[in-house]
Amino acid sequence: MNDSTTNDFVNFELDGREKAIDFLNRLKFTNLASTVNPFDTFDLIGFSNKSEPCVIEVKTRNVNIDSYPDVLIEKHKFESLIQYTDLGFIPLYLCIYKDGIILFNLKNEKEKNLIVSPVDCPSTTVETKSITKKDCYFLKPSIKGTFKNETTNIT
Repeated sequence: MNDSTTNDFVNFELDGREKAIDFLNRLKFTNLASTVNPFDTFDLIGFSNKSEPCVIEVKTRNVNIDSYPDVLIEKHKFESLIQYTDLGFIPLYLCIYKDGIILFNLKNEKEKNLIVSPVDCPSTTVETKSITKKDCYFLKPSIKGTFKNETTNIT
């Protein structure tokens, strides 16, 4: 992995975090802060509009919101985030698309019978040319958690 690829990833990651903070602020979240390292377990920490502490993973996808019927999350990422419920945090998964945002409360998803599916994925977020099988869950977006551009102005 070269420095240019790493810098592109960091810039892409930081841009996604800025969009997420803007969106969450409009939902009345407060005290949002970004983690220091782009490879941390989660990307943002703050309080929900109900003053509940949250950890938030932000995933930016370069496709339209309705390109796929479900939203993929790697099993290890899901399990890393769900552990924060033991500390009193709400684990959120926020996916930014070209034309909208989907937001999941992973605590609610944990209660569903999620099935692990092996999926061919890029080996890492930075190095996308090599493919590896990763265990993933497919989450079903709800109408309540789906926000289209015309209602959010995320671009």
